[in-house]
Amino acid sequence: MEWQEKDKVSPAKTWRITFSSPVNNATLNGNIYVIDALGDIIPVKLSLSDGRKSVLAEPEKAYTAGQYYYLYINKDISSSNGRQLGKTIRMKFHIE
Repeated sequence: MEWQEKDKVSPAKTWRITFSSPVNNATLNGNIYVIDALGDIIPVKLSLSDGRKSVLAEPEKAYTAGQYYYLYINKDISSSNGRQLGKTIRMKFHIE
């Protein structure tokens, strides 16, 4: 599934990904990530907020101006009651 592309994104952008139910923290690692246009993984720090219904994905270092990146949210993420997301989501974004 594709989310709408985001343009003019800040190099220090922290993405907030909101779910309808609390997220099982054990399913986060490796299931939310960012890659660059060359396919290299860009390290992001993941943390939970809003009663575990939101995940914050903060880059460990600023994104490069003028470059394209992709945020992936893997279908294997599950809620605290075991329900999986079902579809992998991808969102392309461009740094200002």
